[in-house]
Amino acid sequence: NRLVVNEGPGVEGHEGQLLALLAMSKVRSDFTIKVNGAEFTVNDLVEHEKQTCDNGTELTFQLLGLAHYLTAETVWQSATGNEFTIELLLKSELSQQVNGAACGGSHRLMGISYALNRRIHREEPMTPAWLRAQKYIDDYIQYVLQFQNPDGSFSSNWFQSRGVTDDVRRTLYTSGHVLEWLVFSASNEQLMTDQVSLAVDFLSSTLHAKRLTGLEMGTVGHALRALTIYDERVFGAKPGMRAELYGKITK
Repeated sequence: NRLVVNEGPGVEGHEGQLLALLAMSKVRSDFTIKVNGAEFTVNDLVEHEKQTCDNGTELTFQLLGLAHYLTAETVWQSATGNEFTIELLLKSELSQQVNGAACGGSHRLMGISYALNRRIHREEPMTPAWLRAQKYIDDYIQYVLQFQNPDGSFSSNWFQSRGVTDDVRRTLYTSGHVLEWLVFSASNEQLMTDQVSLAVDFLSSTLHAKRLTGLEMGTVGHALRALTIYDERVFGAKPGMRAELYGKITK
């Protein structure tokens, strides 16, 4: 038996998305996955996603997931017969446009940032491609902050231009995605700036005040993860700590 992932409404929206979610959740590679009575591990999913890589396609989520579970030295051949490494995936993503990509390009930026973070954390060589990626992310951080609105929200036009809308759902959708990437990618010094604090305040206060029903799962998920990453990086929160604290308060 071989583990494969279905794509479409209600399942995986992009190739590599499930593996990327597991990577960002820090799920171990030997963690068991049960499908229709058969047992697999995350490693089996890694092998599946290695096969899906193809030149000229969106490799955002494969880059994120595979950069988490594979080392810099790993070389593999995909189902198309092409040879890949993490660095080749990175180069492919850097060569493609941000505007027009999934969720305004925020996922592409997150994939590059995540792979770069893993590279630095593992103290792997910073070749020219990775140095280019570092500058690419640094430039986009400065760029997106120029589009921040006075209330702390980010542009409703993603990374294309300034934009404000009366549609609070749209604002939460774009601001949550952008802030999630920003607080993951920013330096410790950038996290402490007034601009980032204002964005966090906007997102948290809007979610709390509106308590909107009918929000898409992606809107809520990305917004909450943005606040979680900020909480962890700025206040040193650990996974589950806020839930435990909230439980004690409400008892």
